[in-house]
Amino acid sequence: EYNTAGKRYTELSDRFLANLDREGLNYRRHGSGGLAERQLPSILNLYFPGCEGQTLLLLLDRKGLAVSLGSACEAGSSEASHVLLAMGYGEEEASSSIRVSLGQSTTAEEMDDAAAIIAEAVKKILVRS
Repeated sequence: EYNTAGKRYTELSDRFLANLDREGLNYRRHGSGGLAERQLPSILNLYFPGCEGQTLLLLLDRKGLAVSLGSACEAGSSEASHVLLAMGYGEEEASSSIRVSLGQSTTAEEMDDAAAIIAEAVKKILVRS
């Protein structure tokens, strides 16, 4: 059962990231590379250089997209993620990274919509900068 769910989450995450790539967004996925096999496929932690986390969070919330800053155990905190700081990321990146979580009922269409909403918000922030 886990392998089936894990495969589904991986497919949805890959689709989501491919959509971000098609939008031409510059982002960093935390935990990728050598750590990829040790991360949960249902959680993506992303950093968009030049986008302040609170501003991005606000724009996404206005569009109805529920993401968060930091880890699940820090929900509601505006502090930099202690996990990302411990991994060696700087204060700015650790405090401006968003967490996108997938659930059992998450659909491919919802992930497509999420990627489009995030791309629009990131581009809006970068134009203002």
